[in-house]
Amino acid sequence: MIRQPLPASVTERTVRDVLEQRARTVPHRLALIAPSLVDGREAQLGYAALRDGAGRVAAALAAAGVGKGDRVGILLNNDAAAEAHLTYHASHRLGAINVPLNARYVARELAYALEFIEPAAVVFAGQFAPLLTELRGSLGDALLLEIADAPRLGRSYAELVGAAPPDPEPAPLSEDDDADWIFTSGTTGNPKAVALTHAQSGTRDG
Repeated sequence: MIRQPLPASVTERTVRDVLEQRARTVPHRLALIAPSLVDGREAQLGYAALRDGAGRVAAALAAAGVGKGDRVGILLNNDAAAEAHLTYHASHRLGAINVPLNARYVARELAYALEFIEPAAVVFAGQFAPLLTELRGSLGDALLLEIADAPRLGRSYAELVGAAPPDPEPAPLSEDDDADWIFTSGTTGNPKAVALTHAQSGTRDG
């Protein structure tokens, strides 16, 4: 696949650039309304709050060794949409790659996806702890961040993010770097991971 470069008129050339620009120019404009599994209520975040919250998640991931090019699995339902967005932008701050994992996967499908991506970290809701426990051998040495009042498998997402060190410096990033790996449905075989660069994942003309 030939990747066409972005036009010179595009000023924000990565997904991270887009968020940074909005956080700088319209910091209090509403960026996200989504359910939060940590707080148990609807979160409403402006662009600056979204950036800063993602920075705290990035700090927690970086402290565990997650860095540029690593894959971060996200196994969350809609009731944790706020945490999914924060993790998404946190990964980009580190130059890592987001991999949304289908919450409807059965064990065989999830094991295949995990073994393929070799995640450095997985952020997941407590309801998936029994399934991931069954697949512990497919997780390698991944940091497991569990969103639950009483985590059974991973470390507490809320506690780790709350105690995170200062926000790390953004990793070098270009429009050609992978931003996301999206798995296809796999209706005719195993799901295929499709890589999307930052240029393909949401940049815009400035």
